[in-house]
Order: sequence, then C-alpha cells, then structure tokens
Amino acid sequence: MELWERFALGQARLVIGATRAAEVVADAAFGLPLTPERLAELVAMKRRVETERLKPQHKYRDVKLGRGGLGDIEWFVHLHEMRYPTALSAGTLIQMPDRIRALARAALINTVEAEELLEAREHLLRTRWWLVLQGIDGAIVPENPDKLGRLAHAMGFGEGNVFLARHEAIVTRIRQIYEDGLARLRG
Repeated sequence: MELWERFALGQARLVIGATRAAEVVADAAFGLPLTPERLAELVAMKRRVETERLKPQHKYRDVKLGRGGLGDIEWFVHLHEMRYPTALSAGTLIQMPDRIRALARAALINTVEAEELLEAREHLLRTRWWLVLQGIDGAIVPENPDKLGRLAHAMGFGEGNVFLARHEAIVTRIRQIYEDGLARLRG
C-alpha cells in the first residue's frame, strides 16, 4: 500500500462492519512508522495539493486548502497520529476536537496551541458555513467588499475589514503551528 493511501485511510473515521474491520484499517494506516523520509514524502504531497489545487490569489482565503486553513489543522493532527499512534490512540478518536485534545494530553502540543487549534477550527468551519449560507463559494473568503461585508455582518464582525483582520491573524497562527509541528516531527 502506498504511503498516500495509508495517510488517506488513517483519515477515515467511520468504519462500519465487523469489529475486526477497524483493527485492520488502523493497522494499515498506523502500522508503518513515520520516518523522516515518509514525512518528507507526505509534506511534499501536501505542498502539491496547495500548489496544484489552489489559485495563488486564494492562498490565504481558501478556508479548506489555504495556508492556515482546515487542511493544515487536519494534516497537523494526522501527521502526529502517524508519528505517535500509541500515545494518541490513533484511529480510535473520531471527532477532531478530541483528537486535538489528545495531542495536548500527550504533551505533543501545549494547552495554548490546543486552544488555538480548536478556536481556529471553529472559526474556519463557521466561515465555511456562512459562505454557503450567503450563496458565496463555500471555500473562498471573498475579495468583493460587498460580499465580504455581508459575510462579516452575518458572523458578527460588523464590517469586512474587521473580519478579514481576525481571519488573517487566525490563519497565520495556524500555519505557524503547522510549520512548528513539522519541525518537531523532523527533529
């Protein structure tokens, strides 16, 4: 099984079937140690996703694939699960907030980082929901001042620039946490 397949399999959380099915999936997804070479391969894969599927102008505005977006949070957590599967009970925790808290309990991140990840995830999910509800592309924070203003108002920020300043601060911090986590995993 290819490494990217193991990575994708490890992201699957709802395995239905025989009790043994979850064990087989967990073994396939987390049974192979995350060596520096394997980590480099996965990081290169994420970089390809960011460059091939994301327009340069959306680098910080795409709430899923952009820098500091939901993808960074998901990759951060999952790469740690692949590196420390036993300490994190990899594959058994289903909800992302529980998975983030497990990182803190295992002392792989500190409490402040855990809270920042949780709050950022909530902000990004709310942003995505409000984009859809506003009839705007569900992944991209709009540049159009009117659309941005509607989004900001709906989310309680009052005006677009207030929302944008908060959003940019969040995605910048999440990207930093992601990059710091990669450095620790490499070290």
